[in-house]
Amino acid sequence: MNHSLLITILLVALTISALVLATETGNTQNKKPPAELVDRPAPQVSAETRKEMEVRLDEARRRLEAKPNDPGARIWLGRRLAYLGRFSEAIEVYSEGIMKFPWDARFYRHRGHRYITLRKFDLAIDDFEKAAKLIKGKPDEIEPDGQPNVRNHPHRHAALQYLVSPGSVLLPNRPESACAE
Repeated sequence: MNHSLLITILLVALTISALVLATETGNTQNKKPPAELVDRPAPQVSAETRKEMEVRLDEARRRLEAKPNDPGARIWLGRRLAYLGRFSEAIEVYSEGIMKFPWDARFYRHRGHRYITLRKFDLAIDDFEKAAKLIKGKPDEIEPDGQPNVRNHPHRHAALQYLVSPGSVLLPNRPESACAE
């Protein structure tokens, strides 16, 4: 396994394990997420950076209007909304994408990450499992980052496979997952 992939998997695992541990005492599906996690403000950025993010969001909206059958245009709109802390809107965009492009694993993966943001772990797991089924047997794919992480590691399908494998940090109490089928 290459070094950067291992680091990416470990970082994702540590983040997810902390989130799972925080919810072990109860079912989060029927609980409203704390107010500070629902569409919380975007990270503190300069006024100039915020303006640039809003311009990119407007560009993403126009691109989707011009190309409504382009899954990538819809994904970028969801990503731009999420970068601004508008997680519920991003989930809606990804859900619309799933209705229109049910075979595209990227919508499930992105929506799953936004469900994690809102602490809806069961919904996130369901989306990650569906995405894992859709990418099974396909080559690993590097996705362009619109907002690179600290280590500048892009998202990879292999990390998704790890997240939904039996015994992973997201599935500590589930004996099987979609990847095991």
